[in-house]
Amino acid sequence: MGIRQTQSKPTVTLMFSDQRTLTCSLNHLIKCKNGFQRASTITPGTRLYDNITCVKNVFNLDKTVLYDVVQSYDHCYNTNGIVSHNCSFVGSSNTLIESHILNNIPYNNPIDERNGIRYFKRPKNDHNYVITVDVSRGRGLDYSAFSVIDITMMPYEVVCTFKNNKVSANIEYPLIINKIGRLYNEALVLVENNDLGESVGSSLWYDCEYENLVWTHNEKIAGHGVIGVKTTRKVKNTGCQALKELIDSHQLLINDYRIIQELSVFVRQKKGLYGAQDTSINDDLIATMWLFGWLTQQTYFIDLTNTNTNQELGQRFKTQIDDYLPFGSVSDGTEMYDRSYYEPLSDDQLELLQ
Repeated sequence: MGIRQTQSKPTVTLMFSDQRTLTCSLNHLIKCKNGFQRASTITPGTRLYDNITCVKNVFNLDKTVLYDVVQSYDHCYNTNGIVSHNCSFVGSSNTLIESHILNNIPYNNPIDERNGIRYFKRPKNDHNYVITVDVSRGRGLDYSAFSVIDITMMPYEVVCTFKNNKVSANIEYPLIINKIGRLYNEALVLVENNDLGESVGSSLWYDCEYENLVWTHNEKIAGHGVIGVKTTRKVKNTGCQALKELIDSHQLLINDYRIIQELSVFVRQKKGLYGAQDTSINDDLIATMWLFGWLTQQTYFIDLTNTNTNQELGQRFKTQIDDYLPFGSVSDGTEMYDRSYYEPLSDDQLELLQ
């Protein structure tokens, strides 16, 4: 644990029913009855815990020097008896996403949360969705997780997430995926089929009769083969690189703070693959993200969305570059012989061009 000075920011002072106060940045996360909330959203009447409520909030728009507590275990710490969450991430040169990008990824509170499922956007009738699924053994160790991504247009957007380490992979998990898949317009489901993932895919197909599943053959989407995709070295590397490009170019809206938290410890390991460096923070939601990254590189996805992600990113990058260029005429090089067009050249310089 450590303390570091951050950049100057506007603040809000919160006053509570037990006479405690806290001054912090507007985006500072404070633990309330219904989960962590940004300080700017805590209003008189908001309940923290043990019958403690906010009675007043005072905003100060003048920028103030603030300090942040660096806590690598669970990013939580106690401030004047109030549980806060470390909003900043300390990345390294080995993280998939650089720290300055991590610290500027926007996130949102879920509009609803129940049974491990966080909803950030309700399904829209005319939108297309993908669910990428990571499977664990459900024994209190690693987590089963999935992410629902709106692929209707770029930027893509995470609209729902699930993360739970108690759910049964063989029985409960396929039923949850089936329910959410049908809720989000019969979303296309991609299951990581290593280990128990194979049984999850089979249960979705045979027991739940869920038809919109990704099948692969030789690590490519096909109409036959196996349900889902095995996470080989090639598949993971492809997915991680695609995920990085999407995030770096701001073409993936993440929404869930937990994904950003996992990205902060997702580093390149000795064998060249990425994984969680901090054992207290796993990378199960990140697995759903790089699975989506792998999916965007498949011809099937391009045909499904009418979007070649790489070409789209390239075009958007070109447009951004064009925005930096000064206005003016386009030259093909022949005008330099015309003194009226190229005024800065002297007579001696013009002679050199002959």
